[in-house]
Amino acid sequence: MQQNRLDLLKSEAHYKTVPVTFVAQKNRLITLYHPENEYLINQIKSYCLQNRPQTVYQLLFISLFLISEAFFPYLEKIDKSKEEINQKLREKTTKKNLLALSDIETGMLYIVSSANQNTLLLEQLKTKSIYRQFNETEKEQLEDAIIEAQQLASMTQLNAQILEQLAGTYNNVLNNNLNDNMTTLTIVSVLLAGLAVITGFFGMNVPLPLTHQKDAWVWIIGACIILWLLYAALFRYIIGRRQ
Repeated sequence: MQQNRLDLLKSEAHYKTVPVTFVAQKNRLITLYHPENEYLINQIKSYCLQNRPQTVYQLLFISLFLISEAFFPYLEKIDKSKEEINQKLREKTTKKNLLALSDIETGMLYIVSSANQNTLLLEQLKTKSIYRQFNETEKEQLEDAIIEAQQLASMTQLNAQILEQLAGTYNNVLNNNLNDNMTTLTIVSVLLAGLAVITGFFGMNVPLPLTHQKDAWVWIIGACIILWLLYAALFRYIIGRRQ
């Protein structure tokens, strides 16, 4: 039987899960684990010193229960980090904070996948022929392990949905900001285009009105300002009607 367990060292910018394998024999329980989840074995040893399971399957189901239970404190840490980053993003949407939110979302996907796999594996035990050989205590402990795994799966799915919604919301905010910036730049370019037409017209080397007047530049600048104000008023009116 293989279960997934958290890597507490966070070798990357997010949590990931590492598998641990249990082999139940008649009088012993063999565990195959990675150094990254060795702490889990220490938890099982500590529990055995205090409670002394009577059978191999009792020890197995207790171990599976402890696997699911150990996820919850780190889910609380992830939730706290999510709230902190969300607060920062509300104040200012920066690339650094968006990447931090993405790291949390990636780590949560690992946990969701592992929680679902663990739950499915435990539920399948009840459909196996060996289930009929378990005594009442072993069945109760298996049921406890299943309930704990289901609660973990439910909580991780909820957190993943919230993170997905947050990421989608801030993506929409960035898109709206980009659209607003493009609209502003378009308006500015149109306003400047009108001024460029006037100044370009009077810059041609052909006979034009006001060519021989010394204060012609004043009239040209005045005409540009009036035209710019008319354009600005027109755009403000159009934008005001759309809002």
